[in-house]
Amino acid sequence: MCASLLSDYNRGMCRLFGFRSNVPSRAHGSLVAAENALARQAEAHRDGWGIGYFMGTEAYILKSEEGAAEDDRFARISRRLQSHTFVVHVRRATVGQIDYLNSHPFRHGNWVFAHNGTIFEFDAMRDRVMAEIRDDLKGLIFGNTDSEHLFYYLISALDRAGISDCGRSDVSVELAARTISAALGRLFTWSEELGIPAPLTNFILTNGRQFFAQQG
Repeated sequence: MCASLLSDYNRGMCRLFGFRSNVPSRAHGSLVAAENALARQAEAHRDGWGIGYFMGTEAYILKSEEGAAEDDRFARISRRLQSHTFVVHVRRATVGQIDYLNSHPFRHGNWVFAHNGTIFEFDAMRDRVMAEIRDDLKGLIFGNTDSEHLFYYLISALDRAGISDCGRSDVSVELAARTISAALGRLFTWSEELGIPAPLTNFILTNGRQFFAQQG
């Protein structure tokens, strides 16, 4: 069994690809060779790229601040990699400068996360988001994107629900889904209270076994 997700929001945002299979596979066709391959879409999304993948049970990240369409490493790496789970992102910056640290995906333990969207007026939301992030995780936020903050916000919410932040064990899909939904609901409530546009929360979060995709 395999499943893939290609997010192609036409809102000036990033592009996001997710793949999950029972057996190690290559994603080269979807990333480079297909008519609507991610590398082709990256011609208009030049602010960085990243590939999250799993070898055995461990998560790995390769990423760059270069544009995937111009960076031959993107094609070379995608051609060679085999994995049962991929999370691939090409960035069009909205919050945070063009920087390796701001490229997606982000990883903590075996959790891999990439976001196609925006927490609008993030400066107004930052303190509320930070207050919900576990204290020891705050120091692991090295970039300045809304997306990396969102990742650790969700990891902290899962941890409070009793789901390990390391992601190296199976989790209850139902519990995780409820927890993620409640955490996102708080973001929408805060944006309404502050009178700012509702966030765009299109993302993939996976530990290589469970695969959560949100579009909204």
